[in-house]
Amino acid sequence: MTNFLHNDCMIMAYLPKEKILLEADAFNPPAQPITQTPTVISSYNQALKANIDRLKLNVTRIIPVHYPADNRIITMTEFMKAIGNS
Repeated sequence: MTNFLHNDCMIMAYLPKEKILLEADAFNPPAQPITQTPTVISSYNQALKANIDRLKLNVTRIIPVHYPADNRIITMTEFMKAIGNS
């Protein structure tokens, strides 16, 4: 990933057939599903979205390394709410 201030060496893996993105630390979903845009939008989330756009990835599901406590499937729709693009 580029322009990700958490660490210069962060990687993400994309499975194009499945449209799944595996990532670490860019999006750490909360224990409960996101239903509205947070008051403060994480710069890490914004960097992840910028990298998805830059690489023209067709993502429908995100698998964060730090999975939420309820083990739900994280969709791109939920991620878009997290960054204010619902």
